[in-house]
Amino acid sequence: MSKGYCISVGITALLYFLVAKLVFSSLQLGIEPSPVWPPAGIALFVLLQQGRWVWPGVALGVLLVGSWLGVSGWLALGSAIGATIEAVLGTTLLRWNGFCDSLERLRDVLSFLVLAVLIPPILNATISTGTAVSFGHLSQQLAIPTWWTYWLSDSTSILVFTPFLLVLQPQQLRFRKPELFALRFSAQWLERLLCLSLLAGTSWLVFHSRLPEILVNYPIEYLPFPFVIWAALRLGQPTGIMASFLLAVIAISGTIAGNGPFVTMANTLLVRANLLSRTEANHQMVLLLQTFLGVITTTGLLLAAVTTERQRVERLLRHSQASLAKAQHLARLGNWDFDFQQQRWTWSDELYRLLGFTIASVVPSQQAFLAAVHPEDRPRVEQAITRALEQRIPYRMDYRLQLPDHTERIIEEQVVIGPQTATGTVLDITERKLTEAKLRLNAERNRLLSEMALRIRQSLDLDQILNTIVQEVRQVLQADRVFICRFDAEGNGWVVAESVLPEWNSALSMTSDASVYPEIQAIFAERHLCIVNDTSQQERTPFIRQYHDRYQVKAGMGVAITSDPEAVEHCRLFGLLIVHQCSHPREWQPLEIELMEQLATQITIAIQQGQLYQQVQQLNSNLEQQVAERTLQLQKNLEKLEDMNELQDVFLHAIAHDLRTTIMGTLMVLKNFQQHPGDEISIPRSLLERMTQSGETQLCKLNALLEAYTNRTEGVVLQPEPMQVQELLQTVATDLKPLLERNQATLELAVDQLPPVLADGEQLRRVFQQLLLNAVKHNLPGVHITVEVKPEPQWLRFIVADNGKGMSQSQRERLFDLKLGAGPDRQLTGIGVGLCLCQQIITAHGGQIGVESEVGHGSRFWFTLPR
Repeated sequence: MSKGYCISVGITALLYFLVAKLVFSSLQLGIEPSPVWPPAGIALFVLLQQGRWVWPGVALGVLLVGSWLGVSGWLALGSAIGATIEAVLGTTLLRWNGFCDSLERLRDVLSFLVLAVLIPPILNATISTGTAVSFGHLSQQLAIPTWWTYWLSDSTSILVFTPFLLVLQPQQLRFRKPELFALRFSAQWLERLLCLSLLAGTSWLVFHSRLPEILVNYPIEYLPFPFVIWAALRLGQPTGIMASFLLAVIAISGTIAGNGPFVTMANTLLVRANLLSRTEANHQMVLLLQTFLGVITTTGLLLAAVTTERQRVERLLRHSQASLAKAQHLARLGNWDFDFQQQRWTWSDELYRLLGFTIASVVPSQQAFLAAVHPEDRPRVEQAITRALEQRIPYRMDYRLQLPDHTERIIEEQVVIGPQTATGTVLDITERKLTEAKLRLNAERNRLLSEMALRIRQSLDLDQILNTIVQEVRQVLQADRVFICRFDAEGNGWVVAESVLPEWNSALSMTSDASVYPEIQAIFAERHLCIVNDTSQQERTPFIRQYHDRYQVKAGMGVAITSDPEAVEHCRLFGLLIVHQCSHPREWQPLEIELMEQLATQITIAIQQGQLYQQVQQLNSNLEQQVAERTLQLQKNLEKLEDMNELQDVFLHAIAHDLRTTIMGTLMVLKNFQQHPGDEISIPRSLLERMTQSGETQLCKLNALLEAYTNRTEGVVLQPEPMQVQELLQTVATDLKPLLERNQATLELAVDQLPPVLADGEQLRRVFQQLLLNAVKHNLPGVHITVEVKPEPQWLRFIVADNGKGMSQSQRERLFDLKLGAGPDRQLTGIGVGLCLCQQIITAHGGQIGVESEVGHGSRFWFTLPR
């Protein structure tokens, strides 16, 4: 616990005890509650300033008062708890609501009245009264009057003393220049002194005099009230609080001394009605005093707060008006208002200046406003204002003003329509318009130059670049015609690009003979730029005069285009960039002339790069052709090499797998016979037949590989002729019957009567035979095979289906491929070659072949032949 904290708590307790002792001594009270309890207001003030953490000082002060009065410990403890809670709760509620100690805002006054004056004393009165009743210090019949006395005394004390203490703080007085305690002598200081003096005198006369009984029938106690209102309305919140506090002190002191209207009223009631005892009469007197103090102080606080807020708003309004006037002058922005009901115009000071009038020199009106508008713009401005005032239609427009000194200004006016008034703003945009025009031209020039440079780098198409230049230049300069003419080696000239408005003649058909070329070159000999502001004021040769008359030229500008712009006199002209103004003479501006000079440089660069581009294109064309031929040859060689590598892998696989197996079996048999004794060895016929059959099988595989390679490189040789598919299928079924019987397989030919097809019978027989052999060899015994044909509009679809074990997706994807897989997916050469041959044969007939299969659900081979 810090030393400063202990000092604050001690001072708070001592202050509370001394003020309480003063109250009890002045009012000559016992242990009964005081009708006015200043320590309650002091306790709230201390906690508001020092913080709620000094609440032990309040509790200690109450305990000291209880000890001094000699009350029981429990009663003193209850009073300490109630007073502490009252001060802490009031402080907490005020700070939570954003309370400001100056009490200048109306919301602060209302918060103080509700959150500090009304609510916290209820808790203190309840706790103190309840404690007294619980420990037998107070009878239940007196509980309610005592509760009211506690609540009214604390509320009144807080209402009177806390605001007074708050405005006495140095920080509350420091920022008020002519306040009550200001050091300089002023009229407002005299007014305060006069107001408080009259208030003190009137209050002393009312509350310290023994008034006759007849006067108590009138509200004489409110005679000082006008001075409180005077202080609140005229002199600010601190003076208003001072006045209320001064009146309260005089009223309390007078009433304690037995003087004033409240004492007279209590005595009158005691004399007239024997029903009242002295205690009840005193209670009525205290109640009247508390009510009076509450009304006076509350009224003073509220009036002063309202007045202060109004003065603050007025100061802000005056400041805003001054700032607005200054801002309008700086921004050259004026405004006007028109009241629909009173039909009255109002102009701002800056609007007078913008219109060229002295402030308040003319009566604001529509006619006076239109008189300052340029005559050419006046009709449309008058129409817009009339529509705005009569039909309530807002508008926004730019127009010119003609001032009394004959200068012109450009303004922007914007009008909005409200329920009661129309308001217009008038902004001087003359400088902005001039700046915008210069910036626009400069920006367009930079954009055009950048775009030309970009186009030169990107396209290098000279014709496209020249056409773009003439279009952009005409739009940027707002000219009537822009064109580029070109000269050949003999001096003949013609127009190569033009942009012209529809109402003027086109110059695309214009040509010039070589005879006039020296005249044209002489014009640009000294300077590469020729400028004519008015053709009628220029000395012209017959050729130039005829040229101007034919194309309606009133003003023009031309720039020479050469391979070296810095030395025109030593170079032949490549051409000219010409700009025409046909509607009227024109004063060409420096920015426009600079643009033409820079464009001539860009065109020269475009010409040089265009020529280089043509040469590079020719070289690139030859190079691209050679590269394309070489690339095509390399692609063909790569395809052949890839085919050879694939076939090499297949042959190596066949030799390493199938032939090696056969040879190893044959060697094992021969070595076995070699171990038999004797020179002659007998070989069983069955063994010899198996060895022969194995060799023939391997020979067939090699022949199939050679045939697949031949078909891929040279194509399948077909000998098509009309044939019956039914007969071919019967022949194949007959040839395979022994194989089907050995494997217990059944074959169903679901083939109806079909028209003859044009095909190679032998090749087609190999396809059917290979598909049926696959179905038998690669399924378990007992497989059922079905062959059917489905006619289609342009095809015959043949289907060979079985109910065998089926195939996986990876097997289906490589089934017709001659390539080898990797690892366990490597194909058996015989199967792969056979189906590869089938695909080559069907493709050679113009059909397609495929398979549909799932593991465990059989396989379904199909192929198509054209009808």
